[in-house]
Amino acid sequence: MVGMTDRFGPRHGPIRVSGLVLAVLLSASGCATPSWLCVNPSGVSNLTIRADPNANLDSAVAVDLLFVRDDQLTAQLLQTPALDYFARRDQIRRDYTENDVRRWSWELAPGQQVDRASVSPPCGRKATFMFASYATPGDHRLRLGDDRTVTVILGETDFQVQP
Repeated sequence: MVGMTDRFGPRHGPIRVSGLVLAVLLSASGCATPSWLCVNPSGVSNLTIRADPNANLDSAVAVDLLFVRDDQLTAQLLQTPALDYFARRDQIRRDYTENDVRRWSWELAPGQQVDRASVSPPCGRKATFMFASYATPGDHRLRLGDDRTVTVILGETDFQVQP
């Protein structure tokens, strides 16, 4: 019987064809990690925020956490102080889809705390930023790494990640 047993025979056929189809689909998708392969993406997933009793000179602090998947937005946010970010955040939401940037927001009064907020970093995350709206001069921007659990302390004039 003449057929395709040489190339696509019963021993190698399904595996070879499946691998080829998978390779074509992955390259055509343009994504580093397809969502169906993304099980446990890296990045912050448990966040605690503590506002000191004298945080922001005894005023409430708005805090935004952003997971960014867009290279251009990542580059812009690396140069953006919190004051500018909070003035532009509604426009950023209009200009970028949830696929490009995911945002979580809180507002804490001095002495308040958010315990172990569950947030979900997306696959393909380029950067994680946190902005805090302080009344004092400064960038008030943090770029977070790949730690899963993070505690942020809102101090009198700025904020920091607690190791």
